[in-house]
Amino acid sequence: MSKISNTTSYPTKENPLGTDYVIGTDESSKETKTFTLQSIANLYSGTGAGTVTSVGLSAGTTGLIVTSDTVNPIVGAGTFTLSGTLATTNASEKIMTGKDEEYRISSYFATRVQDPSITFKYYRYGSQMGTTRFYWHDISAGTLNELSVLSSNGTTYQPMGSQQHSNTGQTWLTGTINLSTYETTGYGKLVIRHQASSASDYYIGDFQMDHIEIHSATGDTINLDPDLYRQNTSNQFWQLSLTNTNWSAGMTWTNLGVETGFWTYDAGGTSSSSTGDTVNSDGSSAEYYIYSEVSGAASRYCYLQTKYQYDLFSGASL
Repeated sequence: MSKISNTTSYPTKENPLGTDYVIGTDESSKETKTFTLQSIANLYSGTGAGTVTSVGLSAGTTGLIVTSDTVNPIVGAGTFTLSGTLATTNASEKIMTGKDEEYRISSYFATRVQDPSITFKYYRYGSQMGTTRFYWHDISAGTLNELSVLSSNGTTYQPMGSQQHSNTGQTWLTGTINLSTYETTGYGKLVIRHQASSASDYYIGDFQMDHIEIHSATGDTINLDPDLYRQNTSNQFWQLSLTNTNWSAGMTWTNLGVETGFWTYDAGGTSSSSTGDTVNSDGSSAEYYIYSEVSGAASRYCYLQTKYQYDLFSGASL
């Protein structure tokens, strides 16, 4: 018998079929038997169950690399069905959680657990409260979209108008804004516009906000609390516009500070009487809230916005 390697006696078949066979030895019986190529292929097809030990992005591509401890790993192309939602962020993108900055790995699997939303505490005491409007600035679309606010008093506002408190020392209300419409539109900013009343006693209308948070669809909470600035002035999360300037994507913004103008950090009560509370939503006269100082002129207005852009699905920021 010629050697198997003798291609003259045993010509090479370029395109073998699964029904073709080879000769081999049965390990258990030690007998010589034939085996179809298909049976050998099935042995190493990778259909056995195993545990995926890592999932990552292949370098320089958008393809996934899946590593498994299965006995018969998939060695060629294959299709994988993975539960959850694949969300990718740049490793340098920041997620603001209070005064801390966390960094995402370059890719990760995240699951949607809730509608993205914004919550905040607020106080509206003053006979001439003026008008407060809330917006989402969709960065990619370049649009400013007005939002409705569901208050803990059971009323939905768009915009907020008259006072909702009748004196100081009452419970701060909670406002909730559902942002599910913008969950998949990319990065955006919260924008707030307050306009003073046109009445002669317009100055009795200081609007206060506290404990402002953005809640992502994956369950992250971005803490934008005003008191973070008192704790460390490098915690710059808010900016204000020039007064009486119409909104535009390229308008001028200044970091918010104490007595910076129409919008300001403050504690212990606003400068005008018969408006605003004398403590923040935690009952502290030392901790900061943000408020609109409307003294100066009737009907004047100003915008407040988050300094950073936020992705409402993952909670990532730019």
